[in-house]
Amino acid sequence: MAGSAFNRAIHNCGVECALRRFNRKCTKQFGSMSCLPCKWNIETYVNADPRHVRLFMLQCEQDASELKHRAQPPWLVIFFALGFIGLLAFGHYKANQKYKQFNKENPPTRTVNQAQPEDEVWATMRKVTYDIVTKKVDVNGDGLQNCIDASVLFYKYFPDKDRVCIEVNYNPNNGFNHAFNCVKMNGVWRAIEPQTHWKGRSSYWMLDSWQGKYDVFYNEDQTAKWKVYAK
Repeated sequence: MAGSAFNRAIHNCGVECALRRFNRKCTKQFGSMSCLPCKWNIETYVNADPRHVRLFMLQCEQDASELKHRAQPPWLVIFFALGFIGLLAFGHYKANQKYKQFNKENPPTRTVNQAQPEDEVWATMRKVTYDIVTKKVDVNGDGLQNCIDASVLFYKYFPDKDRVCIEVNYNPNNGFNHAFNCVKMNGVWRAIEPQTHWKGRSSYWMLDSWQGKYDVFYNEDQTAKWKVYAK
């Protein structure tokens, strides 16, 4: 997508986010964890400095305020909505393609027998693997060792509890039902597959691990429910 078209799509997304809050269709504060599953959250489509995101949203809120108080004929509103949806869908598709191409050209160096890069996510997942594989930890006593154990252990060992949460994604359309973690990196919440080291995979991003099965729209923060098992 051309840069100008992509910028329009992101701008339209930000304006819609502001309008929904102006009209009380959304009561959440922008940038909170409640924004993670929302399709109007511009942070889903860009990886920018949080300060730039806030500044961009200030402009979107100003534009949304002017739009809200400007009477538009119904046919123009319909035309704007259809054009916005088309631009947003195409922009999302191109952003995903660029993300996949970047990961393809810059793959992590890990294989099953290689040491992980020394970042906090890999370091935490090594502890998860040790507890599950060596100690056979079953956090909730259900007789299974699965995504629940991995996400709770990842939360337990991650060094900064203000930047980690336990998420559950249940998609009734395809039956996907999975527990994982989100970690705040450079001011942006990113979805992490905590079983990556345990399963011997190379990328810990949820989008890479589950591809078409994982839809961020169905993310739900269940930290309060599951963190009680992080003992």
